[in-house]
Amino acid sequence: SSSSSSSSVRRGAVTVVPRAARSSRESKDPSDFNGDYDAIRASLMAEKPAVSIGIATTLNWLSELSFGSPAQRRVVGGGVDAFARAYGRFIDALPYKRQDGRALPQRSREGGIDEAAKIWRAKVRETARLEDVKAYWRDKGMQDGFATYTAEYVLTLAHAVRNGTIARGDVEVQTLVSDVFELSARAETVATICLCSIPEALKLAYGYPEILVTPSSAIVSRLAALKTLMPGADVALIMRLNAKAFLERDVVDIKRRFDALQTAFPGVKVGKLIEHDPELLLIDVDAGVAALRELWTPEQFSRSDDDNPFFAEELALAIRAVSGNGPEQYGG
Repeated sequence: SSSSSSSSVRRGAVTVVPRAARSSRESKDPSDFNGDYDAIRASLMAEKPAVSIGIATTLNWLSELSFGSPAQRRVVGGGVDAFARAYGRFIDALPYKRQDGRALPQRSREGGIDEAAKIWRAKVRETARLEDVKAYWRDKGMQDGFATYTAEYVLTLAHAVRNGTIARGDVEVQTLVSDVFELSARAETVATICLCSIPEALKLAYGYPEILVTPSSAIVSRLAALKTLMPGADVALIMRLNAKAFLERDVVDIKRRFDALQTAFPGVKVGKLIEHDPELLLIDVDAGVAALRELWTPEQFSRSDDDNPFFAEELALAIRAVSGNGPEQYGG
């Protein structure tokens, strides 16, 4: 039918579904989330859309079971849950190999705080405590949507510590998270020191809970040392990408690796290179650096850095690849 009340319009062999029928989600006001689009995305992802069974849905579901993390598989609901778990275990048990015969690295069983928050919403969701923590953040001036997003992260982190998913055996961290308001206050302090949003600080703490009980003076001192070493780099960003390594590793060792990169590529902004891939200061890349220096002159590297806005990303990947330390998504 061509009437406006029709639920779909036939055009040849294609059925076009009107916009109103395609989505039941309410629109989100960015001001409710302090303009944080990660928070808006998380809120939308937490909604339960209507189930639509089709080829694309089925393929996406199978792909998630095959290649997604086991933490995400656990939130598959309804009558397919048992099959989903069994199929996921079967896929994990397959003897995948790289082309050279080496086994692939083990994927993380915990995932990040985003995956943990999905499980918390689906299976735990401490409603009364959530409202209390939301009120804490609203009293600090957060908009409602952003306060909800932050409070969910706080309670997800506390739950993960309590059940031993992270920080197992660390009494100091366990004591801190027993009071979600103390945890919230500490997360705010870490965010201020590391120049990031509070949800970003909670993500950082999920990966490295010890930062919550590390003295603020120690974090500031390490950031100052890194800034002295790399004056043109965003050292707060570098710290957030791998806080454990950059807080615990000897500064002398970090400096030695930075100096080696600067000597090898004198015309390249090495600080920007490290911003893209901080682990270049933590892994052995001497062989890769030497091999690349045999291929091109320092002048060629310098011109490339000036001419190509993506050069830092490309050079970091090349150093890792030639050194045999490629990122895991490319086979490790």
